[in-house]
Amino acid sequence: MLLNELQEYCEISNIKEMKDWYFYSNKTPTFIFTHYLNFSLIEGYIIKVSIRGVLEVKVIYEFLMSIEKFINTDCTNRIVKIENIAYKETKFDAMLFIPSQYHTSFSTFSDKLYQKTIDVFPIYGCEFSGDESPDIVKLLRQNFVSTINWKREISPKIKLRFKNNKTKSGTIGKKLYLDKWSNLLHELNNLQECTDSSSFIEVENYKNEYIHISILNNKVMVIRNKNEILLQGKLKDIKRYVSNFIFN
Repeated sequence: MLLNELQEYCEISNIKEMKDWYFYSNKTPTFIFTHYLNFSLIEGYIIKVSIRGVLEVKVIYEFLMSIEKFINTDCTNRIVKIENIAYKETKFDAMLFIPSQYHTSFSTFSDKLYQKTIDVFPIYGCEFSGDESPDIVKLLRQNFVSTINWKREISPKIKLRFKNNKTKSGTIGKKLYLDKWSNLLHELNNLQECTDSSSFIEVENYKNEYIHISILNNKVMVIRNKNEILLQGKLKDIKRYVSNFIFN
């Protein structure tokens, strides 16, 4: 039984207010981490929710109770994103289920426990596409989205390629790279100050939609699908459009 095996490594306790849910904690010099576990939602699997720091129990319990509504056997072998969820206690609007190939939970304890664990966490919908490879999910969680920090700011998934001939900066090759919203805003500001029409920014959002931003006749221009001009005007208008493109 998975519970018995896990008890060899962790001191696990029942949650009295939550049937079939357990928890254990571990501390570091900086943080306390609490892990919530369920062994019965999918037979033969552990459902695991991890949180860094201290939160009100009603915030946590609301999320734990919501898992049962959406989990299914698809979650055992592929990434599953559930969108348009309304939480009373947080601003999250989605959740992500990831099986073992996407995470490292219990990998240092037992290969069996690792293979049978599904990690679940709340997200903002723009943080993950829901079709990422295991390597991309691990990269996003390590460098962009701290999924164990439930008090985090939104970290939208952005892929970026740019060239600015005035600042002599840019990405290498034709590939779009994962980047941060703050860096995209920085490059938008730089682009406005550049009159060279060969300078550009290319952006892909979490929906895998693509836009091209460049300068034409001293105005910033947004093009979609390489031939459809969506917007041409001042930077503040472009920023408003790009923000909506990234977050919504």
